[in-house]
Amino acid sequence: MSSLYSEAPEKKFDLIVSNPPYGARLNRHHRELYPESRTFDDFLMSVGVDSLSYNGKLVSVLSSGILYRGGSEKRLRERLIQNDLI
Repeated sequence: MSSLYSEAPEKKFDLIVSNPPYGARLNRHHRELYPESRTFDDFLMSVGVDSLSYNGKLVSVLSSGILYRGGSEKRLRERLIQNDLI
């Protein structure tokens, strides 16, 4: 995640690999910057997908909760499916 924070927003990556802490919440500063994300999982998936190059890949270890929770996780799942990203 440090690379995503430190790089310019226009920077695109060919590969992002992560293992965010399960359920860890973003601090207030980062929630203000990324209001759609509550946890590191949400942040990584939403900002990570946006930071990929055209043929880029995102590999992440996530808790199973991202598969069935509502709210931002549900919107993220719908986005991934609608855009044929998984």
